[in-house]
Amino acid sequence: MIKKMNISQSETILDYAITEGKDLINDRSTRILTSIESGEIKSLQAKKFYEEFETYCEVIECLKMIQGKTTISSPQIARTLKFAELEGIHTCMNSNSKILFIGSGPFPESAMSYYTKFNCEVRCLDNNIVAVALSEKLFEALNLPIKITYCDGRYFDYKGYTHIILAVLSRPKEEILERIRQTNNDAIIICRTVDKDKEHIYPRIEQKNLRGFKLAKEIRSPEAIMYSLILNTI
Repeated sequence: MIKKMNISQSETILDYAITEGKDLINDRSTRILTSIESGEIKSLQAKKFYEEFETYCEVIECLKMIQGKTTISSPQIARTLKFAELEGIHTCMNSNSKILFIGSGPFPESAMSYYTKFNCEVRCLDNNIVAVALSEKLFEALNLPIKITYCDGRYFDYKGYTHIILAVLSRPKEEILERIRQTNNDAIIICRTVDKDKEHIYPRIEQKNLRGFKLAKEIRSPEAIMYSLILNTI
């Protein structure tokens, strides 16, 4: 049954969506976690449900920032900013770096964090046209010189980038990594992943599947669910 929208004159559609969405988020996340813990749904289903839930949250955050309801200094961005800075320090990012972020989603907070911290060239890549459109509007609203390309990561030409980051939800990672290896042997690769106990909600890449690459180091933060593998081509 579709619930009829009842928006007052003082509300925007966004305000209504956020208000109504709180219950949806709480209910959906509770049902997902309960189902995972009880073994009612398999890992693949759990990942799909969680990705939908996370995408919904990102869309809301993007729209709020476009409307000026939040800023890049918000607590959520601050956590991402800290982890992105950690990645950048360990991989020698600077103002001359050319960064590509694969799987940036509808709220590209990591891309904004790299630009904010290192004042460098940043481009996003995503295969979801809605995420691309929202990101373009966000960058325009914030007057950020970050670009985004609509493309499948398996077919993009990665030549010229100094740092290439794969989001934790980007996939298929093995095929994307192979395409990177074919088109750019010089870039530093930052591949975000999770430990085995988190693979029921996020895709995890095994080090044994990193064919054509060698692991340089791992970057971890106690505040982050994910961690990053720093890779070099062999």
